[in-house]
Amino acid sequence: RIILVSYIETELKLKLLEPENWKQMAETELLPVTGSVGTVKRDFLESQYYDTSSRRLQKAQMAYRIRMEDGRWLATVKAGGSSAGGLHRREEYTAVLTEQEPSVSVFLSTPVGERLQKAIGQELLSTLFVTRFSRYKRDIETEDGSCIELAIDHGEIISGDQSEPISEVELELKAGHPCAVLA
Repeated sequence: RIILVSYIETELKLKLLEPENWKQMAETELLPVTGSVGTVKRDFLESQYYDTSSRRLQKAQMAYRIRMEDGRWLATVKAGGSSAGGLHRREEYTAVLTEQEPSVSVFLSTPVGERLQKAIGQELLSTLFVTRFSRYKRDIETEDGSCIELAIDHGEIISGDQSEPISEVELELKAGHPCAVLA
């Protein structure tokens, strides 16, 4: 069974200037109590990002990711949009996969399906890099009724034998007005 989610993703990503303080930040009440909905949740996430050998998705301003969430393999395609000062707005489509293999067919009935197929052409998708990180998150309701997911991520990006640290805060709009992530 395929469950499909699509929307315009709006998120603000902020790099931690002192990444060694991520755990203290994640486990203290710096995650706001005022306006919070629910408790702080902790997840360990591993994602594989894919592209063709000639980077056709990157050239088409698209990204293809597979991640295990809630016991299911989820494929996500992000497309187009804009990015300025850490604020990202782009199309996002997610579908459930039956296995951990990239599939274009699960997206063919979506607005991004034809663009994805055209971008990939006859090439195969292969793993470009992997991310592994701990995520502490909490939903926050703002004064205007918008819902924002506040997440603190700490881990690494791995490509071949190279790695780079991930240490960032994300504010992702789940419902409401895009300006709420800046308030």
